[in-house]
Amino acid sequence: MNLTDGIYPIIFNGPPSAGKDHSVKFLTSVWKDQIIKDCDVYHEKFAAPLKNTVSVFFGREIDSDFRNAFEDSKDTPLKIFNNLSYRQVQISLSTWAKETLGSSIFGDLLSQRVIVRKMHRKASTNQLVFPLISDGGFIEELQPLLDKYGHKRVLVVRIHRHGCSYSGDSRSFLPNLDTRGAPINIIDLQNKGDSGYEFSLVVAVKKFLRENNIMVNRGRLF
Repeated sequence: MNLTDGIYPIIFNGPPSAGKDHSVKFLTSVWKDQIIKDCDVYHEKFAAPLKNTVSVFFGREIDSDFRNAFEDSKDTPLKIFNNLSYRQVQISLSTWAKETLGSSIFGDLLSQRVIVRKMHRKASTNQLVFPLISDGGFIEELQPLLDKYGHKRVLVVRIHRHGCSYSGDSRSFLPNLDTRGAPINIIDLQNKGDSGYEFSLVVAVKKFLRENNIMVNRGRLF
């Protein structure tokens, strides 16, 4: 079996505060009851290397507490960052990485992490793997996943929410076509901050899995 078999990335794409992280937390909490029981479903981010690098650079190794301390005030200039914000430090590192290592570097690294995780886990190599990626926003980062796993096995969930926009953000809604002009598997959902969005999300994910000939849990949702 090829190591890429059985891997189905789901990428959440939407402006700040649209509900990307909430979507991942919600799905991981209901996945094994509502969707599939025997699988590996977990939270991933394209930007994970950036967050880890900031921690290491400032002497905290890979410290989740250090990262989380800045997440709620990521736009506030801080003395520890020479009066830059946590977000600005990550953007600077991201710019350097893309200019030096290529615009697809964070997608390349994420693809590698997913396969390494599958190799190191003690579960059967036949187990399905679902990385839920909460920070999609650059087509160049998505392309390596499309190339490695195939367009049919990658789902992009574009989240729309009233009052949320990409104004002042370098990211954007992902396009309908990839960098080579091939269509991307995309679902658009409106998030009104209620259970209706969560219901629609589960329905959309189940549809995606059925289209990949994956048996999903039957029964009433929620």
